[in-house]
Amino acid sequence: MGIFRTILALAVVLYHSGGIFGYDMTGGRASVECFYIISGFYMSVILNEKYRNGNLLYAFYSNRLLRLMPVYYSLLALKIILSFVFYLYKLFPYQTYTLQYFINFYEKMNMSTILFLIASNLLVFGQDICLFLGFDIQSGNLYFGINKDRAIPLVWFFNFLPHAWTLSIELCFYLIAPLIVRRRTVILIMLLLLSLSVRIYCYFLGFRSIWWTYAFFPFEMALFITGSLSYKLYRYILLNNTYNFKSFQIIAPILIAVTTFLYPLLPKTRSIRYFFDDNQLIYYCIVAISIPFLFILSKNIKFDRLIGELSYPIYLSHLIIIPFFGAPTVSDKSWTDILLIIILSIFLSIAILKIIIFPIEKYRQARIFHYKSPYDIASKS
Repeated sequence: MGIFRTILALAVVLYHSGGIFGYDMTGGRASVECFYIISGFYMSVILNEKYRNGNLLYAFYSNRLLRLMPVYYSLLALKIILSFVFYLYKLFPYQTYTLQYFINFYEKMNMSTILFLIASNLLVFGQDICLFLGFDIQSGNLYFGINKDRAIPLVWFFNFLPHAWTLSIELCFYLIAPLIVRRRTVILIMLLLLSLSVRIYCYFLGFRSIWWTYAFFPFEMALFITGSLSYKLYRYILLNNTYNFKSFQIIAPILIAVTTFLYPLLPKTRSIRYFFDDNQLIYYCIVAISIPFLFILSKNIKFDRLIGELSYPIYLSHLIIIPFFGAPTVSDKSWTDILLIIILSIFLSIAILKIIIFPIEKYRQARIFHYKSPYDIASKS
C-alpha cells in the first residue's frame, strides 16, 4: 500500500515534469483523485478502529494537522527563501514566479486581497478557492468567477506551493470525516450518489471548467466516500476470509500494477456524458476494490510502510525541484533531466523524513499509544 502511494506521487512528478516521451503513468488528475480514495479508506480505518471514542476527536484533528502541516511549512519556507535569493541574483526565473507576481501586483491589491492571499499560503485552507477566483486590477478586489480568457493574473498563481490546493480539499474531508465514515453502508452509498448527482446537475448549469470537475470539494466527496466503502469491503473480508478472498490478495497487486503503469492505454472516451472519462472510472473502481487486499498484504511490512512515508513529501516538494530545470508541465525536458528531478525529489523527501516526519511521528504516536488499533495502523494515520 505504501509503495502504491509513492508510485502515485511519482506519477504526479512525471506529469509536472512534462513526461518522459509523453509517458506519465496515471498523470496528475488520476493520481490525485486516487489519493482521495486512499484517504477515505485510511480515515475510515482510523476513525473506526483508533478514535472510536467521540472524546478523541481533538486527538484526531490535531494529529491530522501534525501529519500535514510541519512538512508543508518547512517546504513553504524553503520555497520563499529560494524565491528571494534567486530573485535578487536573477537566477532560475521559474523559481521566482510567485514572488514576481506579488511584486508586480502588490500595489494594485487592497488590504483584504493581501490578507486573503497571505492566509491561503499560511493556512492552506482556501487554496482550492483560489482556483475559482479572479483578480480585478482596477479595484484591487477578488471576485468569484474563473477567468475564462485565462487573463493575468490568475489568483492561484499567488500560492508559493500552487499544488497544495489538494491539501485544502483533504483538510475539508478531515473536518467532516468523523460525521461520515462511521455511517452504515447504505448511508455512504446515498452520499456517494448525491455527490455524483450534484456534479452532473451543476454541469448542466454551466459549471464545466476543469476546476469544477477536479477541485470542487462537494464533487470530489464521491471519491473519499468510495474509499470509505472500500473500508466496508475490508471489514467484510476480515469477517469472511474465504479461499476466494485469499486468491484475490495475489490478483489485486498485479491488477493495480498493470493498470497503473499501462494507464495511458485505457480508453479515454466518455461513455457517460458530463461524468468521469472511461479510463478514470475503470481505474478508480479497480483501486477501490483492490485497496483492502493491498492493505491486508502490506500492513505489517515495515519496508512498505517506510516507502509510503515518502509519498507526501515527494508530492509536496517536487515543484520546488522542477523549476530548476524549466517550466512545470512543459514537455521540453530531456529524460535525463526528468530522471534527475525524480532522484532529487526523493533525496529531499528522505531528508524531510529524517528531520521532520520521524521526530513528529514519535510525538504523535506517544500521545495516543494506548489507543492503538489491533491492526497496527498507527504509522499510517
